[in-house]
Amino acid sequence: MVPLYTPATESEASVISGLLEAYQIPFFIRGGEFGKLYPGVHISPYNTQTFMVPETDLEFARNLIADFISDSPTP
Repeated sequence: MVPLYTPATESEASVISGLLEAYQIPFFIRGGEFGKLYPGVHISPYNTQTFMVPETDLEFARNLIADFISDSPTP
C-alpha cells in the first residue's frame, strides 16, 4: 500500500472514501481512528489521516480524486 492523499477535514475524508468505494478501489486510512480522537491542528504523523491504496491502483485513484481535490479550498 502506498500513500494517496491526506485529507484536511473529516468531510473531505468521507467524500474520498465514497469515491474509492464506488470504484471498488481497496484502501485503508492510516491513522484514521486515532486522528478522529485528536482533532484540531494536524501534526504529521501524530493525528493526520492518510489514504493508502495498492500501488497498482494509485494512478487511477489519483485521477479519480483529482477534480475533487482541485476544487477544495486550501487550508
